[in-house]
Amino acid sequence: MFSRGRCSNYRFTYNDELLEIVSEFKYLGVLFSKSGSFYKDKNHIAKQATNAMYNLISKCRSLELPINMQIDLFNKMIRPILLYGCKCWGFGNNYVLEKVQLRFLKIILGLKTASCIVYGETGVKPLSIDIECRIISYWSKLSQPSCNKLSNKLYNCMLHYYINCDQNAGNVLPWMYCVQTILTKCGMMNIWNNHNFPNIKWLTLSIRQKLSDLFITKWHSLLNTSSKCCNYKLFKEVFGFEEYLVKTPSSF
Repeated sequence: MFSRGRCSNYRFTYNDELLEIVSEFKYLGVLFSKSGSFYKDKNHIAKQATNAMYNLISKCRSLELPINMQIDLFNKMIRPILLYGCKCWGFGNNYVLEKVQLRFLKIILGLKTASCIVYGETGVKPLSIDIECRIISYWSKLSQPSCNKLSNKLYNCMLHYYINCDQNAGNVLPWMYCVQTILTKCGMMNIWNNHNFPNIKWLTLSIRQKLSDLFITKWHSLLNTSSKCCNYKLFKEVFGFEEYLVKTPSSF
């Protein structure tokens, strides 16, 4: 139970015992804060992933593994660290996580250049695509009308508040605003309005394809507008991994 105390503070009790109110709490590896921000959690995840990344690079160099295999190992060993729990905290600024992946790619390529060039040569896409896909996948499960789980009931309460409150709802419920934004930019505003789609797998695959298309379109735009890509865009026309990275000796 809970009751209102002084200064509009809530007092929560369980079996007549007062529960302590803390500023931060780690649950299943995710750091929750009283403010609702996941800034500290994202920095913690980035630090853990960075340590693991350097260990991976060291092993890859000792074994002289080709670049494509190094990228594959990163996707299987480091990306899961960066994406753990992102369906809950993935809204907002995630650049601290994107930097880990970019740093890895630049190290194995031996480059200090524009990010769009690094993405273009390796065919790797930003973490934001995976994060947003996982958010939508989780949302699609929560929004199922036939499900009677507590999480679905809480979602329905959030949705009712989000739809019926003022325009500041995006600030109060940033996760809900993130879901709406993703569906809108993917041209699926009707799915947000109706909460109706063929199935979860179809929706997730459709969102991934649309986000990938949007990124590649943005990538082409950056090539044409960035002063750092004046020469690069003359040779690079198609986004994707370049075979010379594995055919050319690593010393070159």
